[in-house]
Amino acid sequence: MGKQTIVAVALFAAAASAAQAQDFYNPGPSPTFAGVEAGGMIGAGVGGAGDVDTTGVAGGAYVGYNLQNGPIVGGVEADAMPAAVNGNGRGGKLSQNWLTSARVRGGYAFGNILAYGTVGPAWATSTFDRGGYSTDKSLHGYTVGVGGEV
Repeated sequence: MGKQTIVAVALFAAAASAAQAQDFYNPGPSPTFAGVEAGGMIGAGVGGAGDVDTTGVAGGAYVGYNLQNGPIVGGVEADAMPAAVNGNGRGGKLSQNWLTSARVRGGYAFGNILAYGTVGPAWATSTFDRGGYSTDKSLHGYTVGVGGEV
């Protein structure tokens, strides 16, 4: 290949890269975040329950519905996750079996990027085993979070 061909290929590659970057930052018509959304998720359970340290994984599915007025987005969403989050303490073993929540969500769309916050009630089912005795319990609390979508 001659120097002219190499320069031409380099200029073409640079122009193609610039066009792709421009498409990401300038998507044309504003995208909509309105409507139904659903998907899967997986996460790590790290923390504790009282003086019991817990670790493990949880995965499941979520579904939600959003409305949008200009850049303002609001909606509702819910999730359910079977969990394998376990811990030891107080002479026994704690196992969280299910994690579930229902939330309201509000956010602001910056072009094709949505920044949002979410809050709502949460539930977990847990089992505590100690010395051959086992007890199941439903725990109630709340969840708060922030996130983003592209």
